[in-house]
Amino acid sequence: MKSTRTLAILSGSTCFARHSFGYFLQYCNPSPLSLSRVRVVTQPSSRCCSAFLTSSNKERVELYSSKVMDFPIKVPSGGDFIGLSATFDTAGNLIPVPEYLIPESLVEWGQAPTCLEVITSETSGPDEESYWNRQVLTIYPETGCAIDNLEVKKTQEQVEDCRIWKNAEETVRVLSVALPNHRQRIEVSFGATVDEAKDHRVRVGINLQHVSDAKLVSDRDAPLPTSRSSWLVVAPIQIIRERQLDKSSSEGTRADGGGLDGRSVSTWLGDNLKHSYKFAEQIVETPWKPLTVNVETAEDEQFSELLLPANITISYTSTVSNEDGLILRIGHVFEETRRHVVKVAVEADGIAISKTWVEEGSYEKGKTR
Repeated sequence: MKSTRTLAILSGSTCFARHSFGYFLQYCNPSPLSLSRVRVVTQPSSRCCSAFLTSSNKERVELYSSKVMDFPIKVPSGGDFIGLSATFDTAGNLIPVPEYLIPESLVEWGQAPTCLEVITSETSGPDEESYWNRQVLTIYPETGCAIDNLEVKKTQEQVEDCRIWKNAEETVRVLSVALPNHRQRIEVSFGATVDEAKDHRVRVGINLQHVSDAKLVSDRDAPLPTSRSSWLVVAPIQIIRERQLDKSSSEGTRADGGGLDGRSVSTWLGDNLKHSYKFAEQIVETPWKPLTVNVETAEDEQFSELLLPANITISYTSTVSNEDGLILRIGHVFEETRRHVVKVAVEADGIAISKTWVEEGSYEKGKTR
């Protein structure tokens, strides 16, 4: 048992092995006992189209395979979600899962995961903005009979008082959380269709640091290069692809009692997510080009664009009226020629002001990032 495992609960079960991130299931001999391991951490917190790209490892990757409505779908919220989480630095490079979390056999087989499975439970008060709570179970990779009793880290976030913004159509949600040490987290959620199911979403988490000058120099925590802004985007940037399991929240209790087993997690993920473990390595390497110029895209040359997996783009620049502010534009290409964009203006006092629109366009051919 790893020394980092801090809670063990005995329970009867049958174990089976999983080739963890290829989801090949192989049954092994029954075990009379298994250990449920949970670590608890508290923190402050209609058109059919099909397009493909070739990833860096030459695999064929499907970008769009769903029935898309004339407007982005409503983003699901509340209840329980399960999905895959990956993190990136401010240059768009994947931040690997720490090796101490990965079984040696997966490393030896060349199967070290690039993302982790997460189960998220969300609850809120009567008007949502008065009270909002999220509990996250991060599932660590396992092999062999340990797959019958997965190790889980539990974290909790709580938000109060007008920190959630959504547009009238509820197709996008923006969450702003103040963090210690002059930091702020902006999280944008987009609704997504997968195989005509509308219970999916993509969440993008961006961390901001308010500084008087750019003193951050480490590779993993280096700021995006802005010349005037005192709000800097710092690592990690997080992307989570997930589906809604239940509209009612389990309040983070799915790992209680007998713990979590690989069979249940595989079933909850569903076929699409179950075969998406390499999504963090799949990036369209050409910039997005709007078809027409509007008031929001007229000054695109002043923005620097970051290309990320899951059809996510992040553009950023300092504000014109206030040099202590920062403008973020987070985009989700939900259809081959259409992108949903959220503009977040973070002023000097940290208040995030949001607006959203849908634009026609395409990935610009002949250019690479």
